[in-house]
Amino acid sequence: MIDWTEVQWNPRRIAIFRALQLGDLLLAVPALRAIRADFPGAEITLIGLPWAQPFVRRLHSYVDRFVEFVGFPGIAEVDVVPERTACFVEEQQAYGYDLVIQMHGSGRTSNRFALALGSRMTVGYYEDKRPEGLTLGAPYPDDQPEVYRNLGLAIPGSIPNWSFHCAIKTTRRLQPYFAECRVQIVPGLDYMLVHVYRPAAGPPDTLPRLLMHLSSDSMHK
Repeated sequence: MIDWTEVQWNPRRIAIFRALQLGDLLLAVPALRAIRADFPGAEITLIGLPWAQPFVRRLHSYVDRFVEFVGFPGIAEVDVVPERTACFVEEQQAYGYDLVIQMHGSGRTSNRFALALGSRMTVGYYEDKRPEGLTLGAPYPDDQPEVYRNLGLAIPGSIPNWSFHCAIKTTRRLQPYFAECRVQIVPGLDYMLVHVYRPAAGPPDTLPRLLMHLSSDSMHK
């Protein structure tokens, strides 16, 4: 978890970098909510992939502004066009973020992009050695669930004392499928997250049956 104890100011403009897909953004919602709770007067920008713009509109309580990520060397999600990237970085520097939160993985390549934005303060995880210029950081907790990792980048005082627990009773036919997935319950939100690691070996209706089972009374938060 990031140590925010030395931070004594309220940023006006915050950028959060997470240029990933839908499931990854859903896993970041509790962290977005925590950041909004601690900085209610700040303008919060999500720098993400093009598809995420309507997602941000639905999260208007937590995010005020969307900026499309156009690519950066070493980040695989978008092909890099050097001229376009250079122009983008200049535009974001001119916008003047007070705080950039790198929420795009371990920081091995994404910290360089976050630092290039030139904000007053840059926060994120890192691998091995903390990079120069990273204002606040912590080693990447790869042994933690993604929801916890994202919450670790938020202000500790904003994070509710949530309990993540899911007790599931299932049939013998569905049991092998649970070995290939992980269920994350996000308290306070109206969805659950199912991570499927490998396709199940079984009837084609296995996944729909699993989801129906999870939505039944056999699942308890």
